[in-house]
Amino acid sequence: DGYSVTVMTEHINKYLQNPDYTPPAHQDYAEYIQNEEKHKTSKRYGLDRDFWLKNFEPVPSCTLFPDANNSFDYTSSEVNISIASEKLNKIRSLCQEWNISVQSFFNSVYAAYFFRSTELDRFTLGVPVLNRTTMAEFNTIGLYMHIVPLITERDDSFSFLDMAQKVEDS
Repeated sequence: DGYSVTVMTEHINKYLQNPDYTPPAHQDYAEYIQNEEKHKTSKRYGLDRDFWLKNFEPVPSCTLFPDANNSFDYTSSEVNISIASEKLNKIRSLCQEWNISVQSFFNSVYAAYFFRSTELDRFTLGVPVLNRTTMAEFNTIGLYMHIVPLITERDDSFSFLDMAQKVEDS
């Protein structure tokens, strides 16, 4: 995850300032993976799963891929899109004015595009969130992430601001 770059940069910086620097205790990432695998067979995992499935009923079907009867080419390529600093600063100012995060702004842009390009009334976007729960994990390089469903429903009476604020509150 992106936080790993922060961990690495901080440790390198501290070491460059003091060659005797010793990083704080951290969790071995392999240990984290083992704990995650153990969690999948725990009673708590079943309770969590039941809670989320109930909370998001009905679970929307996947809308970005064809059904099982169609073939689909899963090849992909990387796409990099740059936003000029001036435009990004305008987006940040707008987000501050609207009291929403930049993440919510872009999730709303994606949802608006989706609603305008399909005839569906409900859209679910998997949003990655940081999943570091202990100080040891915060000091470890690795992928500590969960995907949380962001469900947005079409409301043609909503302005973009209305939708962005609803996404922010989700």
